[in-house]
Amino acid sequence: MENLRKTSGNTDTSIRNTAIIYQLPILGLDKTTIKRLKGKRTLDLACGNGSLVEELRSRGVKAEGIDPRAPSKPYFTRRKIIGIGQENGIVADNESYNLITSFQNTCLNDGIGEIGRLKMERKKSLGTFDSIRTKYEETCERARFTISEIGRTLKIGGRACIFPNIPDLEIHVGNLLKMNKLRVQRADVNEKILWEYVCSEGVGMTKEEFYHSPSREYGRLLTLIKEK
Repeated sequence: MENLRKTSGNTDTSIRNTAIIYQLPILGLDKTTIKRLKGKRTLDLACGNGSLVEELRSRGVKAEGIDPRAPSKPYFTRRKIIGIGQENGIVADNESYNLITSFQNTCLNDGIGEIGRLKMERKKSLGTFDSIRTKYEETCERARFTISEIGRTLKIGGRACIFPNIPDLEIHVGNLLKMNKLRVQRADVNEKILWEYVCSEGVGMTKEEFYHSPSREYGRLLTLIKEK
């Protein structure tokens, strides 16, 4: 999304436009939803330059963000999630947030995929797995930590909205989802907005090819709902 931020000479305006044009509609944050979140705490995982956080705060939401690249402001935490709990993960008490968002969070999305690769490596190693200790291990652990931290810090009834979709989430971390009482839902994203975003990312296929390819499944919104 870096290319989109060059459309304006005013950095703050450009950052805000990025959030309004793509992140809000793709994450399902319409005017009605944002109005209900006014005065409530939300968290954006891997918030980057904080575009979504700043936009939500401008609308009265107590939005926060976590990312090593985040701005130096009190409502941002400048680090990665490297474990569970406030010292290593999200700096918040249990059941703090009504909403957690994750937009193009490669650590989470790629990490879940690496869990699948890790399982394959374990099967192929035939007992020698401990000696190869695949390169995927650290990424997998961070993805697991992130799911656990989502479960820990979401309020009951709260949601975590994640884009792009992670099709094999339940296969790879099903037990972790159950342990953290997170129920999975998926929904289609508005086709016009989705295709505009896909084009902005420089995808090398036509619209028809995209909607008839396996990539289409990733263009859905994944939601985790915290249950009692």
